[in-house]
Amino acid sequence: MEKETLRFDETVFFTKQSDSNGIGNIPQLAIAIRSSDKNIQIPALKSLLNIVVNVPESVEALYENDVVSV
Repeated sequence: MEKETLRFDETVFFTKQSDSNGIGNIPQLAIAIRSSDKNIQIPALKSLLNIVVNVPESVEALYENDVVSV
């Protein structure tokens, strides 16, 4: 039996922003970092790091989406 891996294009899935600062992506990224697939986790973590570095007020959204406990 073949093992299938789901891969997302990081430029489409993780950087498609619903608002200008990326805070709107945090709920989807919070789900992605809980994935067992490293191909999904790593781009999501990179995107979260970029959001936090570029938008310091996004830290509250991380707590609201329970990203900190992961």
